[in-house]
Amino acid sequence: MNGNSLLPQTTIEKVVYPFLGPDRSFEDVDAVRGALEEAYAEAGYRTVAVNLPQQEVRGGVVQIEVVERPVGRLRVSGARYFSPERMKAAVPALAEGTVPHFPTVQQQLDRLRGNPDREFFQVLREGRSEDEVEVELKVKDRSPLHGTLSLNDRYSANTERLRSTVSLRYDNLWQREHGAGLTWITAPQSPADATVFVATYRLPFGGDRRVLALYAVHSESDVAALGGVGVIGNGDIFGARWALPLGGDASFWHSLTLGVDYKKFDETLNLLGADAVNTPIGYTPFLAEYSATRRDEPGFWQGTVALHFAPRGLLGNDEAEFADKRFNAKPNFVYLNTGIERQRRLPGGFGLNLSIDGQLADAPLISNEQYAAGGADTVRGYLEAEELGDRGVRGGIELSRPIGGVPGIDELIALSFVEGARLWTVDALPGQDDRLQLASAGVGLRLKLRKQLSTAVDFALPLTDASTTQAGDWRWLFALDYAF
Repeated sequence: MNGNSLLPQTTIEKVVYPFLGPDRSFEDVDAVRGALEEAYAEAGYRTVAVNLPQQEVRGGVVQIEVVERPVGRLRVSGARYFSPERMKAAVPALAEGTVPHFPTVQQQLDRLRGNPDREFFQVLREGRSEDEVEVELKVKDRSPLHGTLSLNDRYSANTERLRSTVSLRYDNLWQREHGAGLTWITAPQSPADATVFVATYRLPFGGDRRVLALYAVHSESDVAALGGVGVIGNGDIFGARWALPLGGDASFWHSLTLGVDYKKFDETLNLLGADAVNTPIGYTPFLAEYSATRRDEPGFWQGTVALHFAPRGLLGNDEAEFADKRFNAKPNFVYLNTGIERQRRLPGGFGLNLSIDGQLADAPLISNEQYAAGGADTVRGYLEAEELGDRGVRGGIELSRPIGGVPGIDELIALSFVEGARLWTVDALPGQDDRLQLASAGVGLRLKLRKQLSTAVDFALPLTDASTTQAGDWRWLFALDYAF
């Protein structure tokens, strides 16, 4: 056997051995050739050919020729927004002159497919000579410039109802798939109630989807509270997140995220008939989060565990500032967030979503780090972050079903839900509730038009009293989003 450099000798011997011996026919020899080609294919080398050259068999010895056909040419076609040369470089297993190992090729192509702005398929054909192959990657890409316009009523107590969001991002800077984005969130009826600016920058590293994300947040608000107290809050956050995929396959994958923030908030309490009281604070918390997803036939499981902590005296974290912000609050705080979600398909086209999450802390936290309940993402029917607690748990059950056959509508889903939360305050002050509870039930609709315009509408009935919301006061929530 001549020309082999890919399979170990022991593998070849195992393939050939059953065909050795006296009284063999040409069919047996051809069967050896076919078995060897199959062995190469099973090992991932589908371009290898095994031939029987013309020969005169003497002494029972048959010559077999292996042609390990390399890639003679790699071509990328159809790319408009992404560099063909960089896509070639991202698939070194298809480099010209290399015999392709297709499991490795598939892994490298799957990494390329991780970008939603690009899809492609590979075409394998005979090369310019019979001893090589040609590979073409046919690409269908779209502009990496994206934007979102959103209008919703995710408002907090004592503010105007509407919130608007405008965001713009570009996901292929320098032809290296770096991403930069800007977001502006405001209360259009009264910008003083809430104005937030967010800038982000994302840097991918290597070929295993490691990502470093940098961001900055600036917020401005002048929110009038009850009882003649005005709260003026301006804050800045500068942070970084390092996302590390931990491997997996099509049915299970998990990752680790490490992060650090610097948070600085200037807050002033204006009491009628008294001088203003300033309670600024600056501190540096850290984050370590593990997340995992498992897919199965009816749906998927998803879970997260996140540890938040801050050491005393590092870039702020001043004990006096924490004491001014809240009684008994410490700058060296630690708390844990965790959550699990289950989505699955049910008979009759129904879908079920179960979720539970919570926070555990052993000491009082300042309001910026407390667990918030109420609003569109937690317990519908209540205002956004209507209640806060040092510890908390929230759960929800949602049953949904698509409604088909509606002209002009790409997707229409009807749903019903039950949600609830319980919060605990550590070292509550006299007259302050140390336990709070929220619960609601309701129905909703999700609508999508032309894959760009989507609408969400919910009607929720609060079942318990809260700081602002009374039990039995129906509240409807909406969100209108346009994305390109």
